[in-house]
Amino acid sequence: MKTADVFVNIPVKSIARAYTYRVPEELSKIEAGWRVFVPFGSRKVEGFVVETHELATAPENITLKDIIAAVDEECWFSPQMIEIARWLSDFYLCSLAEIMRLFMPGKSGLRITVRYEADESQSDHMMLAMPGCRAIYDVLLREGPQKKAELRRALTEWQEELDDLLAKLLKYHIVRKVYEAQKRDAAQYEKIVVLCGEVTPELLDSYRRKKAQAHLLALLQQTPEVPLAALKAQHVSLATVHNLEAAGLAKIRQCRVLRDSYRDARASKEEVALTEDQQQVVRQVYPAIDAARYQGFLLKGVTGSGKTQVYIELAERVRAAGRRVIVLVPEIALTGQVVMAFKSYFPDDLVVVHSRLSLAERNDAILRVRRNEAGIIIGARSALFTPADDIGLVILDEEQDMSYKQDESPRYHARVVAEKIARVHGAVLLLGSATPSLESYFRAAQGELTLLVMPRRIGDIPLPVIHCVDMRQELRMGNRHIISRALQEL
Repeated sequence: MKTADVFVNIPVKSIARAYTYRVPEELSKIEAGWRVFVPFGSRKVEGFVVETHELATAPENITLKDIIAAVDEECWFSPQMIEIARWLSDFYLCSLAEIMRLFMPGKSGLRITVRYEADESQSDHMMLAMPGCRAIYDVLLREGPQKKAELRRALTEWQEELDDLLAKLLKYHIVRKVYEAQKRDAAQYEKIVVLCGEVTPELLDSYRRKKAQAHLLALLQQTPEVPLAALKAQHVSLATVHNLEAAGLAKIRQCRVLRDSYRDARASKEEVALTEDQQQVVRQVYPAIDAARYQGFLLKGVTGSGKTQVYIELAERVRAAGRRVIVLVPEIALTGQVVMAFKSYFPDDLVVVHSRLSLAERNDAILRVRRNEAGIIIGARSALFTPADDIGLVILDEEQDMSYKQDESPRYHARVVAEKIARVHGAVLLLGSATPSLESYFRAAQGELTLLVMPRRIGDIPLPVIHCVDMRQELRMGNRHIISRALQEL
């Protein structure tokens, strides 16, 4: 008998432990890391399997509920993700489920819908002598399972009493609740016209009197797979496509479209000669990348010293080794600048993840990562929880920024999470800043982080001249404005 320890995905702090369920024979592939659909009390909810057990005999005096179904077709949480989640749960004193929720866009992959269904065997129950109960029961028999809102629309004369009537019908098991789980990814698909076989001169000649179909064959000869929308733009009708489909020369296939807000963004790549400071920094980091081992670095570079170019150089080294890169920025508004810088070097190898993207866009970004279609993840702190494997480099730009702190439960600091991810994956952690935080600077002084310094701006452009003005002196001299006299003169 196989059992699974499951944390239910319910944001209630009192539910902070795993519950044991029986794994049915047809779901025997389920192991730690799978998302499942389980009964919990009177509800059916999403849960995370954290451990499985093989028992020789069923436990005595205990009846275990069965896992209903698997949410996905594959394991969602890797062993590394579970290890990181367990550590963060202990470190931040919160339930494992709360942390595991962070690894999913929208914190849940399911939307639970409740419908009401009539039990046909109860058609002669005495409660159905009540007109309101009979009206609800008849609608459910006739229309099938219905949502409460649909019942309200169908039974306008019973709207005020609907809740009480449903409660009575549920109490006597005349009506039951049916829970449906739907994925929330709102997947988008497009139709593709695919060429079947080879287009020979003889074939084209046989279609010379069917100009529209001959035109479509010529297009498919150049590009064997063409979106149906693109064909319509070239004045190819759907009837023409169907005619070729009937002849066995083409077929229409549905393909999922992965949305990308930055798909059309283009940036030209410029050959950049690294400064002496930049070369010194990358030379110090390369050995840790090549050895695939954890090492933490603090890059202290003045504004304009070219830290972003250093990030790109290191990312190229990591991607050449086939490993993934996570680049964090503190504010969503800064994401665009970093994306454009990376786009010039990795035009089709990056995804962007942050909370202002729609849930569907975040799901599509994650799907690209899971399919190995993108190796660089850029975003705000939530990008840390993208389910990526074999991470080789984690970068925190402007690491001193307080925006890296999550201010709602579960509260965490992205710098702490990033370090744990880097340690588990044997990756390089690079904290970049012109004004490092006191904590990071102290750790560098103690030798916990390797300090890298870029004190000069690119082109040796001098730093701005700064004058400090004591506004207390201005006040003593009769200046009661917020602008000093020196600033006013400038």
